[in-house]
Amino acid sequence: MDDPCASRSFVTLYDAWLGYEQSMQTAMTSKKADATLAQVQTALVRYTLPAWGFPLPKGQRLTREEREQGLEFLKQVQLKQLQDAPKLQDALFEQLQVAGNSRRNYRWALNNFIAWCKEQPGSSSVAWSDIKRSTPRQRERKRSGTHVRLTNRKARQSYRLAVEQLTPTLKQELETFYQFLTQPFPTARLSSPVSAATAQQHQQQLLRIFGWLHQVRAIPLEDLSFHCLIEFVPIPPRLHHSDAHPQDQVAARKTVELTQSYLEWLRGKQPESSLLSSEGIQSPHTELKVLDTLLAVAKFVYWQEKQPNLGNIEVEFPTVASLRQLRIQAGEKVKSHQPVSDRSKQVLEWTEFLEFGEGLRSECAPRFLQSTQSQQGGTTLGPLRTPSAIALSYQRFLLFALLTYLSPERPTVLRTLKISALLQSDGKVENSISSAGEGSLYREGNQWWVHLPVSRKRGQEPRRLLAIPNLQYADGRCFHQYLEEWLLVYSYEDDKGMSWEVPGLRSCFNPQHAYLFTMKNGQPYHSLPAFSRLLSNPTYRITGKIVNLQSFRQMIITFPKPDTLKAELENLGHSVGLN
Repeated sequence: MDDPCASRSFVTLYDAWLGYEQSMQTAMTSKKADATLAQVQTALVRYTLPAWGFPLPKGQRLTREEREQGLEFLKQVQLKQLQDAPKLQDALFEQLQVAGNSRRNYRWALNNFIAWCKEQPGSSSVAWSDIKRSTPRQRERKRSGTHVRLTNRKARQSYRLAVEQLTPTLKQELETFYQFLTQPFPTARLSSPVSAATAQQHQQQLLRIFGWLHQVRAIPLEDLSFHCLIEFVPIPPRLHHSDAHPQDQVAARKTVELTQSYLEWLRGKQPESSLLSSEGIQSPHTELKVLDTLLAVAKFVYWQEKQPNLGNIEVEFPTVASLRQLRIQAGEKVKSHQPVSDRSKQVLEWTEFLEFGEGLRSECAPRFLQSTQSQQGGTTLGPLRTPSAIALSYQRFLLFALLTYLSPERPTVLRTLKISALLQSDGKVENSISSAGEGSLYREGNQWWVHLPVSRKRGQEPRRLLAIPNLQYADGRCFHQYLEEWLLVYSYEDDKGMSWEVPGLRSCFNPQHAYLFTMKNGQPYHSLPAFSRLLSNPTYRITGKIVNLQSFRQMIITFPKPDTLKAELENLGHSVGLN
């Protein structure tokens, strides 16, 4: 059959409509063609033409007169304007607060009409551009804080060396440095072991410093070593460390000069900084990180040389003493430093904080409410969510709750919190308070406990055992239920009324470790920034602000005291108490 539109040229939307009408009536049954044309006509007349000046229809249904007036108005709209129709339709949807199902139907109808027009020889005069419309779910997913910048400053051009660029000798030295930091060496008496995450941060900092030495100072890769940073001076036998020694003083001065040169380059205050142009650093926190790494390297160099009678290297060795003095100076700058980033985008008000927590809890539901198709509006339960989607919602809420209820000294305590025993499906745990190790979560009877690790901050002895409160919420559910559904048993019914259960939602990610929190690929959270995104992304999606875990803790400290907190929670419909 010949195409009735093959020889027709489209100039206006009315021309295209006549061709579309004839094509549908030819290709479909009369009943189906009428339904299709009526839907497209509504999509145009009610939800698109008003953006070009057509009077907005008043009733819930288009009258015959409104349809005829709409078709007449199509003669005033050029075909090339059809490319703008999708975004204009979306704007009208928002303005008229159209229900979700209606949006999908009339968006589909308009898209089909546009797709038909693009395929017709009669519209060849229009330079069609690709029309990409994201779905509501895709638009929701785009509300992520991962790539949102909190300052207008340009990031420094990368200068860090890749591990692949290092010589085998330097790679081995980095590995030995890592072992030195994380494993106890009682005979060295240099310092306590640090966490794996801290050791990795020192390694990354060193790769940046080595990158600067290579790219800015032009030191060949094969000449790079820890001794480029810390010049080793053998300690003479029978010399008391508090006594001055010329070689020690020279080595200390060289180390300080190198350190200051690197810090000046980071600040962008040296001519050589133009070799890797960017804005200089403004935060003394960056200086502290550099100095902490160099202090650790200084201790490592002298430990590696196996010097006898090291004594108190923290205080008496000139290089370490000089670096520590620089660190003290940087610490003083921190006290008076004004953040470069916009703090208003990183801090929640008290009411925002409460509403955000309740929002995370509501997202733990197996189904979400969605708008109905009717013109009267209203909501209905949406489709059943996948177990992994529910599990992710649970994990976000649990992190928020534990951070709020326990307020650990460091957020990484929760990142590295382990389940102290294999929890059975019936909830029985064969361990007592005394047998649970540091940094573990366990249950005894009806009470859940967290055994905190020893604080590394001097002079601070935190509570070692914390009882996890069992707050009751407005819908009657309690916090321990969420924790047990994450770890022990979770069950619900599918669309067909069939019930099923899993040994805790945590198992949906097939974790290969004993940590409470897990990534979706089953691996533990190795870094605090990745762990922090569990909350920073939903805070941006829900509140428009980006809040990391440390900021959450600072807010909790400054928020109302427990009695006020209890009153505020009860005002929001929570019943506060321990069961």
